[in-house]
This record gives sequence, structure tokens and C-alpha cells, in this order.
Amino acid sequence: MGSFNIKSFLLSGALDFLKIKADDFIQKTVSKTSNVIGSIAAFLVVSFTFGLFTIFVGVAIALFISEITGKLYLGFLVMAVIYLLAGGLFWALRKQLISNPLRKVIMRAIGQNKNSGTSSF
Repeated sequence: MGSFNIKSFLLSGALDFLKIKADDFIQKTVSKTSNVIGSIAAFLVVSFTFGLFTIFVGVAIALFISEITGKLYLGFLVMAVIYLLAGGLFWALRKQLISNPLRKVIMRAIGQNKNSGTSSF
């Protein structure tokens, strides 16, 4: 009858367990990282599109105001003041409008397992 070495059996089982846990951790990390990068990329695309829309609408409104007043500079001056006020308001509310929602999306993507709804760490 061959001798059974309990230490090597336990060591090999522990190493297998650690390898499985490491692979699982890497897979979860890659999945969560891709979710976060995807969320950020989508946010940037939507922001860029909205920015272009805002610029073109602003130019159109400035030209319309210029046509009404008869002076080209006045339409663009009015739009510049409107953009300045909107920018100041946006700057004052930046945490509520950008930082907090983006932080929540990232934390949700990092902190929760989508299958079970529980924390994965």
C-alpha cells in the first residue's frame, strides 16, 4: 500500500483553490473595469453630442437675434451673456449635475455583482 502524504494533498488543494480565486478575481476586475470604461465613454459621447447641438442652436439663435435687431454683433453678444450665465449656473451646480451622478454610476459598476445584486468583495 502506497503512503499517503497529507501535507502534499492539502498544499495542492490550497494552491488549486488560490488559483481559482485569483482567476475569479481577475475576471471580475476586467468585467467591472470594462463596465466603468463603457459608462464613461457613453457619457463622453453624449456630452460631446449635446455640446455640438448647443453650439449650433446658439449660433442659430444669435443669427436670429441679429436679424431682429439689425446688428450682427448684438445677437452674438446676447448669446455670449446667456452662455456666461448658464456656465456660471452649471459651475455652481457641478457637483449635483456631474460629479455625484457619475460617482454613483461608477460605484454601482464597481461595487455590485449584477447577477446577485450583492457586493462581490
